[in-house]
Amino acid sequence: MRHLECTEECTATAVISCAGHTKTKRMRSIARALALIWACWWIFFALANAVGERFSQQAVLIIAFFPLIFLGSAVIPRRWERTGGAVLLLEGLIILFGYPWIAFNRLPLSAIIVVVLTLALPPLVAGFLFLVAGWRKSKTSEVSRESE
Repeated sequence: MRHLECTEECTATAVISCAGHTKTKRMRSIARALALIWACWWIFFALANAVGERFSQQAVLIIAFFPLIFLGSAVIPRRWERTGGAVLLLEGLIILFGYPWIAFNRLPLSAIIVVVLTLALPPLVAGFLFLVAGWRKSKTSEVSRESE
């Protein structure tokens, strides 16, 4: 049996998991959009900052290095969902704990909080969503295999 919201064939016993396909797809789409917007924003921010500050080309490459890593980690889940989710979570945790440690006594607390919220929170949320979507996908696959 095929349902409108599903892209996969659903057996009669797996109809319950069929509704989960839509939620999993939506979760995956939100995670992809969030990770991509986050990575592109930081690439733009790094390059705009480098141009505005009139850095040398070498400095621009160094400044753009980390946002390009962000972009890579935002693209990994397109192929390997759970691995990409874990990478995003790890990145978010490193930023969440590393940035305040580096910026402590150099920046005001409000600036640290804003940077942590914009730099660490999106990959944490996207990574969590990718991991949950991957888990739900594998759980749904097990249910459909059992029903065959």
